[in-house]
Amino acid sequence: MDKFVRIKNCQKEQGLFQLMEGRLLVRVRDVEHGYCMTQTIFCGMMEYILVRNVAAQRKTKMRKFKTGATRDTDDGKFDWEGFISPISMTFFAKYMHQHRMQADGTLRDGDNWQKGIPRQQYMKSLIRHIWDLWFTWRMYPEMEDRLVDLLSAALFNIQGMLHEIALGRDVKEDD
Repeated sequence: MDKFVRIKNCQKEQGLFQLMEGRLLVRVRDVEHGYCMTQTIFCGMMEYILVRNVAAQRKTKMRKFKTGATRDTDDGKFDWEGFISPISMTFFAKYMHQHRMQADGTLRDGDNWQKGIPRQQYMKSLIRHIWDLWFTWRMYPEMEDRLVDLLSAALFNIQGMLHEIALGRDVKEDD
């Protein structure tokens, strides 16, 4: 059985943490219980890591390709290609690009939001956009451009909130 290990609570004897080019290489070994994993993650982006049970993995069926190459199965692995729609992400990227122009006329960096926005601000904005989305959906469902903008705005706030939670921070408003 796989288990999740909280990075913040990993002891030195449980894990080896090594900073490499802005990423954290995490190696966890628990020989007694047969657990072992190596995973590269963005620093501070994950509080928990999935530790694979090596003993159980050894029993996993192997695939053999016509070329002779072998790989384990995709069982239990994230299906990034299947989880995310490139079509919807194109709409989202267009929305984000359209909102890069600031009030003073300068163009903000695309990743400017990653510097940190208060969670409360994300929540307030999310609620406003969801409310507008619901209203538009009920009253003007044919306004697809408006629906796409509102869905993208909601996605931005959801993603931003997830980003802050993953980093374990809650940026405070400047006074």
